[in-house]
Amino acid sequence: MVSPVLGPRSLGEQLCFSRGTYEECRVGGRFLGLGGTLELRARAVGPLYVHLRGLLVGNIAAADQAVHRGLGGAGFGLGAYARLGFVRAEYLALDTLGPPTYTPPFGAAGAATDTYGHHAALLSGGARLPFGARANLELWGGALIGPRATRVTTTPTEDNQRVLFTFLLGLGLSFDLIPGPRAAPAAPAPAGP
Repeated sequence: MVSPVLGPRSLGEQLCFSRGTYEECRVGGRFLGLGGTLELRARAVGPLYVHLRGLLVGNIAAADQAVHRGLGGAGFGLGAYARLGFVRAEYLALDTLGPPTYTPPFGAAGAATDTYGHHAALLSGGARLPFGARANLELWGGALIGPRATRVTTTPTEDNQRVLFTFLLGLGLSFDLIPGPRAAPAAPAPAGP
């Protein structure tokens, strides 16, 4: 399957100050991924499939609020697939692209860091729309648990050590490279008297 993806997301660090009759808020250290994934599947037994995944996303958060340029990784998992839907679980090994520095709210450029770990789990499911003999359009989404993140910043915050709990969403095209066994044709009905 080849699929564009949205996610993962990290909200970053927000700080607000009251300035007379209005409140000014700024954000730093945001991450919102947009990119793609490539997945290879093989049938294990019955409706169960094993799969391998490659993932590469860029950070589309506003440049003055962003941390890291992107994220890449690979994973493997197990899923149950039916004609019109599926569920799956997988492990992902991840690494960030670009430096972990960012500009904290009301702070100096590059004065804070948010370092991501390398391990995450993805629990996802989706719907399949078959077309043709060997292709499916797949709309899918799921919860991404991890990686761990460590923030070092100039302002006190409660979540310096945290596990990111976020999402991945995708709309992809799957295609059977090796067709499965064809069903035997139905036996003709016996002729009546």
